[in-house]
Amino acid sequence: MKKIFIVSLIVAMSLLTLAPALANDDRRNDSDKTASTLGLENKVKEAKEKLAKKLIPRAVTFKGELVKLSGTTLPAELTVKVVIVSPKKMKKWTGVHPEATKEFTFKVTDKTVLARGYGAKSSLSEMAVGDQLRVVVKHGEDGTWTAKVVKDNSVHMLWSKKGTVESIDVTNRSFVLKQDKRVLTVKVSDKTKFLLKGSTTTTFADLKVGDAVAVKGVVNTNLKVVEARTVVIKRVLAPSTEASL
Repeated sequence: MKKIFIVSLIVAMSLLTLAPALANDDRRNDSDKTASTLGLENKVKEAKEKLAKKLIPRAVTFKGELVKLSGTTLPAELTVKVVIVSPKKMKKWTGVHPEATKEFTFKVTDKTVLARGYGAKSSLSEMAVGDQLRVVVKHGEDGTWTAKVVKDNSVHMLWSKKGTVESIDVTNRSFVLKQDKRVLTVKVSDKTKFLLKGSTTTTFADLKVGDAVAVKGVVNTNLKVVEARTVVIKRVLAPSTEASL
């Protein structure tokens, strides 16, 4: 009996001796768990912040009328009177945001895609005040806006449209083309091809007032001006003297 009591006493004393050490181990484990949890929470927070920045829209699309063009060489600046804009407002950015009914200025660089209304490559030289533009601009963290895409919906191809020559301006190498519903000024250059059935040497000088013609080229519907590529004169040549002999 005494032996059992002595053994029990030794075990109890041993447990009392180990209790502080076990408590310290538990505290260390809790501390380790807390540090690990905090580290995970910080990583989750950082990931959420990065994701939030990515989800912030950096590009804005709008339509409007060109009211100012700083020049025809890059880099340049365009000012547009905005009609429609999406998204309407961007958060967490500085600087002016495009708004409907207001004028908005942005940069155009050599990285900006300039396009005609049907998607073909364009240039600043084809644009004019009053043109209807569709623009995608990117917002920088410094508050500036730079165009990614500028599409001029006023500029497109004129595919062999027929009309009548109303007048000819020899000095400026142009003529007025009267159609059913509009009147266009057609400009010609050394690259413009003139075609007349029965002739292989047709030029601008062969054009006459009253001629029916078909014109192909790039038209600016705002200016009502065509840069002609081809002019086909719909006129039958009178038999030449040589041919009748």
